[in-house]
Amino acid sequence: MKFKNVLLAFVAVCATNIATAQVRDVQRFEGGVSAGIMFPGINSKTFTGYPGQQLAVELRFNIGNKFDVGAQFSLYEFKQESSYSDAAYMKVISPSIIGDYNWRPSEFLNLFVGAGFGFASDVDGNADFESGFEAFPRVGLELYDKVRLSADYRINFAGSGYMGFTIGYVFGGRPK
Repeated sequence: MKFKNVLLAFVAVCATNIATAQVRDVQRFEGGVSAGIMFPGINSKTFTGYPGQQLAVELRFNIGNKFDVGAQFSLYEFKQESSYSDAAYMKVISPSIIGDYNWRPSEFLNLFVGAGFGFASDVDGNADFESGFEAFPRVGLELYDKVRLSADYRINFAGSGYMGFTIGYVFGGRPK
């Protein structure tokens, strides 16, 4: 008897969850612009870094309402000092491919987790920054399908890492 009640309660919870989970048919393309702060992190050259700025533009293609893939073009700038040279401002460009998974998208809140892979290159040709491929996990949230807050950690395969926090505005991607 007890097992039947537990089973019945489980089925009721599952049915309620399925019935209330709304499938949102969203626009196929979305884009966005974002700005934020970037902190130099782990580096094999014993750098001391200072916070800098990060700007990004994204274009994403929505696959259903849970996944999206696309491209991101980032520009970040920060100041670094090393044990063998004076302080230098690094201006880095990074074109990347990105992908996100959206957890239970709703009208108010959309949590996402994603990743990207690209190439980071110093615009000024500074000897302290080694250009190379980078990968980055990212997490964030979208509010009202418009405001996007995110955090990422860029791992440059040449030996450095950068933590970034951004706020952005999303164009498109809203429910149809």
